[in-house]
This record gives sequence, structure tokens and C-alpha cells, in this order.
Amino acid sequence: MVGAIALMLVTAVCIAGCASPSSLSPTTHDAVLERFVTAYKGYLTDVPSTENGTITDWQVTWSNSTTANIHATARYTQTNAKVTYNRTVTNFSSTDAATAYLRSYNLTGYALSNTTTERGNVSETALGHPLTILKVYAKTSGEERTWRTIEVEQADSLVIVTDSTVTSS
Repeated sequence: MVGAIALMLVTAVCIAGCASPSSLSPTTHDAVLERFVTAYKGYLTDVPSTENGTITDWQVTWSNSTTANIHATARYTQTNAKVTYNRTVTNFSSTDAATAYLRSYNLTGYALSNTTTERGNVSETALGHPLTILKVYAKTSGEERTWRTIEVEQADSLVIVTDSTVTSS
């Protein structure tokens, strides 16, 4: 009896959800992340063009309103290399929250970069002000024709995890 009632409730919820899809509210994305996605695409478009390259793939997937994953592929004809980027970007409620998250991240095997400026000023553009915190931790592995770099970066309230692979022919 209880199972039948539960089945009826699940069925009713499914039917209600399917019957009126227009009643679902659209997802609102974080404005800072929207600007980040736009600035990053501009940066990736500019860099390859100066090195005889093109963006061959660009996909953005929103995990929720404050986290996005960017998958991009660039092909460089001058060096005969392909670079694949997977970036997960989260905008935390504050710089302190981003710092706490970064402290909890397992950074074993990573080295702190001495980077003092951000490539392309993507985060600065997204946030709308000069960065007060920029920390980049990276680790690289690979062999003759394939190199993988993983970076964990904090740019004020943003935490960016990038997994990129360079493959040369």
C-alpha cells in the first residue's frame, strides 16, 4: 500500500513536470562568470590568431549559477600542435570563501607559481577591478609529444581549475 502511494506521487510529479515545461524558470548565471566566459573566449581567440592558430571547439556547461566548465580546443599550424583546455570556474561569495576552498584543495605535487599578473587579464575583466589575490599552483607531466598541465588558481573570489593538454605531431 505504501509503495503504491509512493509510486502514484512520483508519477504525479513526473506528469506535472512534463505537462508544463514552460513553467520552469530559466537558470540565471552569475554575471561575473558570464563576463569571465566572454573574456576567456576573447583571450583564446586572440592568442591563436597571433600564432597562426584557430579555436576549433568551444563549449560552456553550467554546473549551477556560480560554476561553469569551459572546454576549448585550439590548433596551431605554425607549431603543428593541438591544445585542449578544460576549465572549471567558480565564483565564491567572497575572497575569503575562495581562499578557504583553495586551502582545502589537495595541492600535493603542485608548485606555487611566481606569477604576478594574470594571462589576458580575464579574471580582472570579469571582476571589474584589479586583483588583490592571484595564486597559481601547477603541476606538469608528459612525454615527448604530449604534455599535461593542471593549474589551480585563485583570483580574488574566483577559483579556476584548468586541465590542459598539448599534443604535437
